[in-house]
Amino acid sequence: AFVTTQGISSAPFDPAVAGQLRQLLIGAPQMVAISVLDASGRVIQDSRADQAAASTPLTQAEIERLRADRSGALQISGLLRIEAAPKDVFAVSRTLTTVAGKPAGLVVAYVDPAYFAALYRQIGVGADGTIMLLRNDGTALVRQPAVADSAVDTAVVARLIAISRDRPVMSALPSDGVARIVSTHTVGEFPLAIAVGISRAEALAAWRGDVLATCSTSALIMGACYLAFRL
Repeated sequence: AFVTTQGISSAPFDPAVAGQLRQLLIGAPQMVAISVLDASGRVIQDSRADQAAASTPLTQAEIERLRADRSGALQISGLLRIEAAPKDVFAVSRTLTTVAGKPAGLVVAYVDPAYFAALYRQIGVGADGTIMLLRNDGTALVRQPAVADSAVDTAVVARLIAISRDRPVMSALPSDGVARIVSTHTVGEFPLAIAVGISRAEALAAWRGDVLATCSTSALIMGACYLAFRL
């Protein structure tokens, strides 16, 4: 409501609006900046200190696509480059409308994928495991560990999202060819999914270890029973 009423109606690069936008970033270390774009796609409000240099990394084609959306749902971009930082980000945006329902612009939050990569590095998935933050169309926003070209995996990952939601399946990604047991889960109301994959070899090695331990324990128990009956 604040962005709709003040972000659009206030004078461009209003310091009061910039201060309010910066307040929205407090407690959200994954967010780099918030911009308000007018109906033509120009940045008119921004949380960054150097507002005069503020620009959007979204292409005009992407802006037009977002403006055409009438659902009011959040939209997620692919990876973008903020050259001034320099930093790779992805954009979470939604359209703004006037009281009469006419398009008024966009509000865009730029999110740092490195924040999620650091978080995923703390999760143990084995030497050949992987964790990915994905758009629903299979586009990788974050992959840990990173690969040189995750774009080659998009079609396979999109299929995994469609068929393996909340249940594991076996798959190998074209980028590395490692056979993994993969499970995907949607992220709340966002058009996002998380995929976690553990290599089949490591999973089977752990399973074999559990089986051997169980067999050894069973043998000891049966041996104790045998000795008890012999006494």
